[in-house]
Amino acid sequence: MTPGAVFEEHQRPPRGYVVTGGVALAFAAGVALWFSALAGSLQWDLLAFLALGAFVVGFTQMRTVVTTTQLRVSIVPFPRKTVALADVETCEPETYRPLLHYGGWGWKWSPSRGWAYTMRGNRGVRIRLRNGKTFLIGSQRPDELMAAIRSSTRAVR
Repeated sequence: MTPGAVFEEHQRPPRGYVVTGGVALAFAAGVALWFSALAGSLQWDLLAFLALGAFVVGFTQMRTVVTTTQLRVSIVPFPRKTVALADVETCEPETYRPLLHYGGWGWKWSPSRGWAYTMRGNRGVRIRLRNGKTFLIGSQRPDELMAAIRSSTRAVR
């Protein structure tokens, strides 16, 4: 556990998604090699892109940490979101529809719902900041996440 953390959660994509993504990338690499053979030159840029895709599919994980002063959410390899708990106005549990509301899991944005940091499932915590911005953190333990945020802020409903 991270030093000073009152809550910490690590999530990985469901194994079926990783396997499916790996198979799709292997198929795409095969097609790229076939087209490279037809063109008479190896397309290194395409293979490098596919290798990066394989890395992302294989090693993506989401980490949520609540300390006594801040909330941090990161989805490797994307930028980390850090929020001072003093800026949190409310946090509420939310059941969402990942495909309908955000177009899937991951680091997503919706014009009507704002940012979402999700990895699996359909449950999370909606955070509203004092500046009016909101975002969703997907969690397999939303009640514990919400309790940690509320206990660390005391002012949050």
